[in-house]
Amino acid sequence: EKRYQDNLKSVKQSLVSAIESRDHVAFAKIIETQIHVTTCSGRKIIQKVFMKACHAGDINIVRFLLRKGADVNEASSDDITPLMAAVLSNSFDTVEFLLECRATVKTQIKPTQDSVLHMALKRGFRHSNVLGSEKWDPKFFIDTKIIKLLIDNGALVNQKCADGYLPLSLAASSNRDAVITHLIKKGADVNGVDSKYGMTPLMYAAIAGNVYIVRQLL
Repeated sequence: EKRYQDNLKSVKQSLVSAIESRDHVAFAKIIETQIHVTTCSGRKIIQKVFMKACHAGDINIVRFLLRKGADVNEASSDDITPLMAAVLSNSFDTVEFLLECRATVKTQIKPTQDSVLHMALKRGFRHSNVLGSEKWDPKFFIDTKIIKLLIDNGALVNQKCADGYLPLSLAASSNRDAVITHLIKKGADVNGVDSKYGMTPLMYAAIAGNVYIVRQLL
């Protein structure tokens, strides 16, 4: 039993290494020769490395593993879905492909969880007690095209995140004017109030000092 478990661990490590080095040939060879995809342990390995591939934004391995039985909507033990992982990789092609494969945008979330849209909008936020544009690092922002894609595929535009912020408030605070335009177009409430501080998106835009966004929200 111990030898079997050690072997599984070694195989998983080899697969992860192949993902990290983007060695698609080596990855496929390991799957084809060392993984029995019909067994319980085989399916678990497939799902774990599928999540790794989504995190890496490697569409080729993602596509390969879906053909091998990976579940496009199965969340990890920490409630991260493959779509969330792909969004955090900032790979538009991978996110688009998962959505084409029926990845769910409108997942049921607990009050302590963020949706995939919240996660995308919060990327680059340095945690603080109060939102403000100086708390954001644009180099970590998720591609605007990805955020628009999530919205177009049914992400809930008026759902508050775990911290009580609305998508519009997050976008206004981080100066994402193109995102704001799209949120409003898809029905986001410009007069919505956050549950954390009782502030509206307009207030966050004013704090951020973005006149263009202020005009959008008036």
